[in-house]
Amino acid sequence: MHLRHLILLANRLLLLLVLILMSSACSENDPVEIIELEEEPLFSHAMFPIGVAVGDLDLLKNDAYFRSISIHHFNSVTAGNDMKMDALHPQQGSYSWSNADYIVDFCKQYDKRLHGHVLVWHSQVPSWMESYEGSSDAWEAMLKDHVQTVVAHFRDLVPSWDVVNEAFEDNGTLRHTIWRDNIGDDYMAKCFQWAHEADPDAILYYNDYGIPYHDSKLRAVLDMIDDFQHRDPPIPIHGIGLQMHIHHDIPFREAIQATVDSIRARGLMVHFSELDIQMNQNQVYSEFNDALDLLQAERYREVVEVYCSLPASLRDGITIWGVSDADTWIRYFFNRLDWPLLFDEQYQPKAAFYSTSDALSDCER
Repeated sequence: MHLRHLILLANRLLLLLVLILMSSACSENDPVEIIELEEEPLFSHAMFPIGVAVGDLDLLKNDAYFRSISIHHFNSVTAGNDMKMDALHPQQGSYSWSNADYIVDFCKQYDKRLHGHVLVWHSQVPSWMESYEGSSDAWEAMLKDHVQTVVAHFRDLVPSWDVVNEAFEDNGTLRHTIWRDNIGDDYMAKCFQWAHEADPDAILYYNDYGIPYHDSKLRAVLDMIDDFQHRDPPIPIHGIGLQMHIHHDIPFREAIQATVDSIRARGLMVHFSELDIQMNQNQVYSEFNDALDLLQAERYREVVEVYCSLPASLRDGITIWGVSDADTWIRYFFNRLDWPLLFDEQYQPKAAFYSTSDALSDCER
C-alpha cells in the first residue's frame, strides 16, 4: 500500500474515532433523547436573541420535548428560579451553585446566551435574610456580598443581569421591601454599582411587570433612569426589562409602543424579558379553541412588531416565559386554566408560534 493511501486511511480512522467520541460525549451530556423537530428554529428568524425561561430544571433534564424545544428554537436562556436569592444563597455564608451551574453548562454545550435573573428581589428571599438583624451598614454589607459574590461567580458566563426586580408599586411609589427598609431608598443605585464593580462588562437591567399598564409606574421608572444617568458619576444601568405578562386585549398596542419609545429616548436597551399572553384571565373558557388561537397569534405578532420598532442597537432580545402551556407559571400562581405560550400541552406549535416566526422574519435589520 502506498504511503499516500496509508495517510488517507489513518485520517479516516482518526475522523471515525473523533465522531465516536463526540457521539459518546453527546449522549453522556444529554440525559434524554434529543428529538428532531420539523420547524425552522425560531431564533433563526431574528437578528437578536430569542430566549426561553427554564422554570423547572427537572423538565430540562428529564422531559425530551421540553429539552429539545429549548435547544432547537431558542438561543438565549433565563433561569426562572435557580439564580434567585433563595436558590443561590440558602444559608448565611454558604452558596449553592449546582443547579445554576447546570444551566450554565447547558448553555455552553448548545451555544446559548444565559441572562441572569435576578440579583435582588423582595420575593424568594432566603429565610435567614428575612430575619437578619443589624445596622444599616451591616445590611448593606450583607447585600453587597451577595450581589458581588453571585456576579463574580458567573463572570464571563452571564453577559447580562436583572439587577433589581419589581421595586415599584403600580402607583409609582417605591415598594416597601427589606432592602429599602433597612438600607434606604437609594439601595437600587448601590446594587447597580456593586454589580458593575464585580463585572464591568455585564449589561445591567432594571426589570418589572406592568409598566405599559400604569402611567405612574412608567414615570417612576423613567425618573429613576434620569436620576441614574445624571449623577456624577452616572449609575451604570444599561437597559430595562419589560416583563410583558400581558393579556390578549390589554395593554393596548399604543401603550406598549409609548413605553418602548420612552426608554429608547434615554438610549437604554430593551428586553421583553418574560413574555406570555394570557387568554383566560376572566375564566370564561374551559378549553383552548380556534378563535383564541388566532387572537393570540395576532397579539404575539403585534408585540414583536412593536419590539422591532427599536433600533437594532437597543434590541437585547425577547424571552418567552416558558415552553408549553402545561408548565406555565400562570396556572399554578393564579390557580386557573390558561394557554399563554407558543406550544400547547402536547408541545405542538400553536398559531402564535408561526405568527411570531413571521414577524421576526419581517423585522427590519
